[in-house]
Amino acid sequence: MAYLTNVRRKWTTNIVIFTLSLTCCLLILEAVLRLFCPFHFMQPIESFEYDEDLGYRFRKAIHFFHLTDYQQEVKTNQLGALNFQEDLSKYKTIVFALGDSYTQGLGVPTDSSYPFQLDLLLNIDDKGIYSKRYGIVNLGLGPYGGKQELITLKRFEKCLRKPNIVLYLGCSNDYTDDLMFDSGIRHKNLVLHNPHYGWLYYPMKWFLLELEIGKRIKYLVQEGIFKTGAYKAQAEESHGRSVAEMEGDAIEKIVSTARELGAVPVVSWFMVGESYDWLKSWAAQNSVRFADWEPAARSITHAVPGIPWENQHSGAHHRAWLNFVIARAFAQEIRTIRNYSEGHAN
Repeated sequence: MAYLTNVRRKWTTNIVIFTLSLTCCLLILEAVLRLFCPFHFMQPIESFEYDEDLGYRFRKAIHFFHLTDYQQEVKTNQLGALNFQEDLSKYKTIVFALGDSYTQGLGVPTDSSYPFQLDLLLNIDDKGIYSKRYGIVNLGLGPYGGKQELITLKRFEKCLRKPNIVLYLGCSNDYTDDLMFDSGIRHKNLVLHNPHYGWLYYPMKWFLLELEIGKRIKYLVQEGIFKTGAYKAQAEESHGRSVAEMEGDAIEKIVSTARELGAVPVVSWFMVGESYDWLKSWAAQNSVRFADWEPAARSITHAVPGIPWENQHSGAHHRAWLNFVIARAFAQEIRTIRNYSEGHAN
């Protein structure tokens, strides 16, 4: 009997020592990671909430501002669009800007996104006075794919009003995002009010988004399993096609829906390359306006050698000058639409 008691005590002691040792090691690791190698997610999870149709969306009427190694800012109006304007009813022309993080303006302040700069380009006259002519509604959210953007287009047409112009800025991960959306993964993101987690949301959020160890576990699961599988499926289906071509059906539905609503669609791609060239050619063949920003960007990099296209922080994405160039190309197409409409009316 004494022997069994001693064995139990020994096992208990060993378990306690092991637990304390493991806890100390994890605390030390957490401190080291937090001090010397912090991990930053590009999207502030606090700005999202669950959506039955989209998986998740931006929360309404929030202004989330946080500094990591770059400025994370999300400003939404009462409808959930990325706008400082609460009331868009006084704008004569409504423009919906669809896209993912490159439309959202990830990596730069909200007022450096291309839709916001487009707003200034179109609404500030030659005398420097801002007039409410074009209401640019930023509906970008990363990572949304074309299918989620189409749902967003239809939703805001109902809750705001029918747009006069619809902009689409495609991205290299759009097709992958569509695959993840179709698989249901987007509906399982750890966001507020997600019924998959219930009361577990807050403890899981603390562990997976507040602790450096938890962040890395979340990243490995999300990137290592979900995205790797989606990218693998995309690679198997590509057969030499560009991402824009693979996303062609979704783009065509966005364009056709815009036209059904009486809006003029204008498309472009976030970066030059095969997809950019394919979409430009597709747009010409289908009488769709294309915002061709490449010539201006090339001329700037030729005149100012060494200017980077992406931010040098964990958020990466376009720098403000490139967002301006993209906005300028969209503005040129929109002005052409206006001039054509006025001439046609006369």
